[in-house]
Amino acid sequence: MISVFTPTFNRADKLHRVWDSLLAQTYKDFEWVIIDDGSEDNIVEVVEQYQKQADFPVIFHKFEKNKGKHNATNKALELATRYFFVVADSDDAFTEDALQFFMDGWRSIPAHERNEYCGIRACCSDNLGNRYSDTLAFEPLDASMSEAFYVYNFRAESWCMVRTDLHRQFLFKENHRGYYPEGIIWKAMSQNHKLRFYNKATRIYFVEQDPNSLMYSKKPASSKIGRNLLGGESILNEDMNFFSKDPLFFIKIASLYGAYSMLNKSVPESYANLRRISAKLLLIFTAPLAFVIYLFRLLPNR
Repeated sequence: MISVFTPTFNRADKLHRVWDSLLAQTYKDFEWVIIDDGSEDNIVEVVEQYQKQADFPVIFHKFEKNKGKHNATNKALELATRYFFVVADSDDAFTEDALQFFMDGWRSIPAHERNEYCGIRACCSDNLGNRYSDTLAFEPLDASMSEAFYVYNFRAESWCMVRTDLHRQFLFKENHRGYYPEGIIWKAMSQNHKLRFYNKATRIYFVEQDPNSLMYSKKPASSKIGRNLLGGESILNEDMNFFSKDPLFFIKIASLYGAYSMLNKSVPESYANLRRISAKLLLIFTAPLAFVIYLFRLLPNR
């Protein structure tokens, strides 16, 4: 029932975390789809050993050149054969009941209502036992990603199991260069199909200072231009109806969007990419703050 997708780039030494997690799963009806994004390590040999040992299907595809996680995700969706799709990053682990918890959550939805849902979302902790996700006041919560974020303050990292057929309707733009925020896709997918949210932490992040780790945040502002422009544009175009829920958040986003536009020398284009008059006005209103951030490069790690 589940395709577990792992993108990897020069992480052959960490892939065992996902492998060990899969071996320990109490739920057994899954396949593992690994897409290598042009690694220069011994990933091929590592995966070949896994394929020999696994009692579940291991599908492997290697890009000759680095194309980014967004393109790897599109390729995985092309190769996946199961009803559900779960992203398990190559430097993470997850609890032995993680896949069973996803399936139990899905089965808790009445059968005649399941077409209204895109999937199940659960929480994360780190390898030191610290909770990484926010805590819902009640569960399960049935909502869109935007509603969970603005109305219920569920904002920190989580992970999900979604319907493969729906995800294939919301692919990443393949011509994009650099990091493409996944939240844009999850948000779009849940606009017309609800997610069911739970508090249980089933994904484990490893706290480390590896520049290739998803948890590593000490990177220069220049490396974040693309993702912040895309993320800011998505929020300002699609979420302004939630402005009253958290005005300071939107002021922050507009300020950062303006500052990154200045860093990218794309102010006119960034302004033109905003579809809402309210978003354009907010960008103008926050221009002085954006200019200060630009001048002093006081761009927080986001």
